[in-house]
Amino acid sequence: MDKKTMRQQVRSQLEAISYADYRARSLEIAQKLMQQPSIKEGKTIAITISSKPEVDTIAIIEALWQQGKIVAVPKCHPKTREMTFYAIEGFYQLETVYMDLREPVPEMTELVEREAIDTMIVPGIVFDQKASALAMVVAIMIAT
Repeated sequence: MDKKTMRQQVRSQLEAISYADYRARSLEIAQKLMQQPSIKEGKTIAITISSKPEVDTIAIIEALWQQGKIVAVPKCHPKTREMTFYAIEGFYQLETVYMDLREPVPEMTELVEREAIDTMIVPGIVFDQKASALAMVVAIMIAT
């Protein structure tokens, strides 16, 4: 099965989950994630702002702030296919850009150099075999 077909199948399964179930599963994943050594020990955590049906990263970001972590969110540069990361202290520092992505407003945030990032969290639906067959968080959502 190719990645596109697999993504469509998994997306259909995730979209069938009720909103209450989606929230509950996202919170469960956030709690499990916060117990990971790379999160506990890291100072600066990079994370994307998810969109449904991906695992909701809002609760994860709030938990990171509660633990005193620096939360770095990517700003995409489509022309060069690059990203720069900015530390956010509140969701008011985000704007909605192309494809309804929520990204940091550079003028309201501080640039975070890649070398300063200890751990990166990337929600997704399906990844190629270099990154694993399915995102662990998606597998947890479907399995629970």
